[in-house]
Amino acid sequence: MTAYKETISKNIKRLRQSKGLTLTDAAKALNTSPSTISDWETGRRTPRAGNIEKLAEFFGCWKSDIMYDAAESVKHSVVAHEIIDLERLISGTTTRIVWEDRFLSDREKALVKRIITAVLEEGNEE
Repeated sequence: MTAYKETISKNIKRLRQSKGLTLTDAAKALNTSPSTISDWETGRRTPRAGNIEKLAEFFGCWKSDIMYDAAESVKHSVVAHEIIDLERLISGTTTRIVWEDRFLSDREKALVKRIITAVLEEGNEE
């Protein structure tokens, strides 16, 4: 299996499992068969471009989140800005934040927000 196919298969499986879905659940939502999802996850087959788009819509992520590893996805998806609204970034449900080559979960993003809020409140008390 090529590295590209392996990355795609790993990402599809990771995204499906992060949503707590079975192969059957994902197949129903994507209007395909569980064996097709399994083939994508094991690298026996690679989804075509239209299916990668459907997968991205379904999982609420960018196509690059499926096609590349986390570090490469950031390179392909993020435009650099001089000013970042950190609260909006952390609170966004479609925002993907990478730390040490993996995406933070919504729970982890909420914890980061609580930590930043506590630090800022402590700074205001001084």
